[in-house]
Amino acid sequence: MVRETILANMTWPEVEQRLKETQIAIVVTGSTEQHGHHMPLSVDYSIGWNFATKAAEKVADDVGAVVAPVLAFGRTFFMEFPGTITLRPTTAMNLFVDVAESLIQHGFNKIVFVNSHGGNTTLLDVVARYLKLKTWAWIGVVGTESFLPEGFRESLMESEFDDHAGEMETSAAMAAGLHVRMDKLLKGDFRWEEPVEYTKPYPRASLTPLSGYRLPVKETSKTGIFGDSTKASKEKGEKVLNKAVEGFAEFLRVLNKIEVKSKPVNVWDTEL
Repeated sequence: MVRETILANMTWPEVEQRLKETQIAIVVTGSTEQHGHHMPLSVDYSIGWNFATKAAEKVADDVGAVVAPVLAFGRTFFMEFPGTITLRPTTAMNLFVDVAESLIQHGFNKIVFVNSHGGNTTLLDVVARYLKLKTWAWIGVVGTESFLPEGFRESLMESEFDDHAGEMETSAAMAAGLHVRMDKLLKGDFRWEEPVEYTKPYPRASLTPLSGYRLPVKETSKTGIFGDSTKASKEKGEKVLNKAVEGFAEFLRVLNKIEVKSKPVNVWDTEL
């Protein structure tokens, strides 16, 4: 039987006991936004949660890291699509800060944000720097593909261009057990805005400055799909997920050996 790793399932005495073994708390940040005709609005945070909990379970006995409740809302520019929910940048950043500072106050001095939504990337960079300066805690931000070997993801791809709700994200959703409407898979109708030589296709690891300044989404893609979801498969998703989880688990083992001391923080004074 795997030890409990989900913070919300634990009692406070159990959390107190766990703090004698580990300082690591994992915080999943995602979004509630459209993912084409074939996937639910929960894709981003569900994939992040699946990745984080599997890694935590893998190291439950030797690390004991806990996974905080998922943060299902972030900053998104898909508001033209019904059901999408967005936060103001300051709201999102203050949410991330409040959660982290609460955990730090209890003794979780190593906070690992798992970012499974591109719209949170810049916000989390600001948040991580702010928290580090204010609390002295260890603050890290990782993605669901951060620990993949170079070229691993690309070696599985069949489509020429792949991004939001496309081949690999759809594959990841399948691997995470989400209900993907197989009869709704489409090749996206995405087009780049001018100047195309500066906006396509950007490296996934570090978005270009122009990547956040697209035309209104309905003008770039009526379906909301940036890629070809018809190329997706559960097998591809599982290969990526398993390799990514393996890498994240090893990272957590290394991080657990580091002793970190934070300074006292005032959780009522967290506004950026």
